[in-house]
Amino acid sequence: MSEVKSPEALLQDALNAEQGRTKQLTLDLGTERAARTTAQTQARAFEKERDDERAAHTKTKNELADANKLVDELTQKLSEPTGPKAHTATLGSGASAQTYRFVVPQFHFEGAKVKAEDVKNNSDVLKALVKAGAQVIELVPAKQ
Repeated sequence: MSEVKSPEALLQDALNAEQGRTKQLTLDLGTERAARTTAQTQARAFEKERDDERAAHTKTKNELADANKLVDELTQKLSEPTGPKAHTATLGSGASAQTYRFVVPQFHFEGAKVKAEDVKNNSDVLKALVKAGAQVIELVPAKQ
């Protein structure tokens, strides 16, 4: 036969069981809080990393734009003639006219020293230089 417990003993057993459940729930709650805190910390770290990567991307994008602008400026400067303006002379007229630029300020032609600036349009000197393929002149591309 089992022994009959007094109401106080039954209440004490119930209280002990409830305290055990409370203690376990408190431990579980602490574990859940720690897990949530860890997850929040990781989320903040990922957000910071994402923000840092976005900032680095923006910085790189701006640096690339600056570099492209500098390349464009330098390309423009390279296309501009430097030093004294090269002398030009035209051979022909109308649509068939071709302009030549002198790449040297003076040269020798048929035993005489000739200044490029003295060569006139459609002159015999210019015709002879073109016919000979002389390296002292270059064809100026027609503007589109």
